[in-house]
Amino acid sequence: MKNFVKNLYIYIFGVVMPLGLPISLSAQCYTACGGSCTAPATYTITGTDTWPGYNYCLTSDLTISGTLNITSATCLDFAANKEIIVTNGGTLNISGSSQLYASSAMWKGIRVRAGGTVNINDATIANALIGLLAENNGGGESFFTVTN
Repeated sequence: MKNFVKNLYIYIFGVVMPLGLPISLSAQCYTACGGSCTAPATYTITGTDTWPGYNYCLTSDLTISGTLNITSATCLDFAANKEIIVTNGGTLNISGSSQLYASSAMWKGIRVRAGGTVNINDATIANALIGLLAENNGGGESFFTVTN
């Protein structure tokens, strides 16, 4: 299957800007997770939690005010128009070839509110309306890093 490389765009202060990192979109993203998925135990992370190597189906927004580590090839399959919201003081760490996507319709992506932090290393975000949205509503800065 042929891979398509697109530029990752980020939405900051109402302006869509190219981030300059190539993101690989391929059929492998959707078939690698395979099989069935289960709902997470909670859609609100207030403490520290790690999701290692599971397939999750998310049918509600996932809100993070604590720390969530998504590692070890974890797959998150989002329902239409659902999103991850990282609030003030919350941290989302995504690594280990993890995949965040929607298999049936577009999901909203990751929203980092003022004071939230997102670190992405070796992960795929696909079929999102906006992959990563960093907000600053006068309440502080949003922090994120993206490496591959």
